[in-house]
Amino acid sequence: MLSHQLVYDAYCQLVNSYGKGSCGGVQKALAEQGIINKDTGRPYSRQAIRVVMSRTPEGRILMEKGVERKLAPPIVVDKREGVRAWLEKRGVGFKFISDPKVADIEGRYVYGNLPFELAVHARSIWLPVLDNEPVVADVSVEELDSHKVELGEYKIKRIR
Repeated sequence: MLSHQLVYDAYCQLVNSYGKGSCGGVQKALAEQGIINKDTGRPYSRQAIRVVMSRTPEGRILMEKGVERKLAPPIVVDKREGVRAWLEKRGVGFKFISDPKVADIEGRYVYGNLPFELAVHARSIWLPVLDNEPVVADVSVEELDSHKVELGEYKIKRIR
């Protein structure tokens, strides 16, 4: 089974080496590492890579047309120690900004709680979710792991 961590690591390697990534590049990198689909005996398809990566902001960047565009990398703004540690454990190791401004948030994928006046500037916001509700309290990594906590994506748009 193709894991998110394998795909994410290959993607990060591509971005660090070439400044951009692609599904084809990830496919080739995984094949070079000998990671193949056990059912077919062939490298994982680009579609399988897209499905795995579509669950996270960095994967959405892969799937967007014109990935050559300079997209600001995602950032972490959550000040809660437990949530930040949980994000890092899940492989979300983006830059942490403790006191974000509009210029820091504009057009980016953001992990963590933001005041509403900043949230409207984010491309989307990712928060830990438990029972369809965002986790708002500062809880430990162990508490988050003991429940079925996932990341949920939120978008706030100005209507008028």
